[in-house]
Amino acid sequence: MADDWKPRNKDSMSRKVIKRGAQVRILTGSQRGKQGRILRVLNKENRVVVDCCKIIKRGRLAQIREFYRPIDRSNVALIEEEN
Repeated sequence: MADDWKPRNKDSMSRKVIKRGAQVRILTGSQRGKQGRILRVLNKENRVVVDCCKIIKRGRLAQIREFYRPIDRSNVALIEEEN
């Protein structure tokens, strides 16, 4: 082996940058095939919040609110928009 060889960290591997507002398709789970826009990117947790899936309801009878649950970044694929 070469003397300058170093193992790559997981963070140093190249990955596509996913930004808020990007159009994505869900790849796995019960929501597979749906398309939506990214509302939030949680970099530390490696998750994204997509507007089309994982809607949960919390609260009491008079105050029910809907929330979007984050999903793992590896479960979404960017949709390339043609210009």
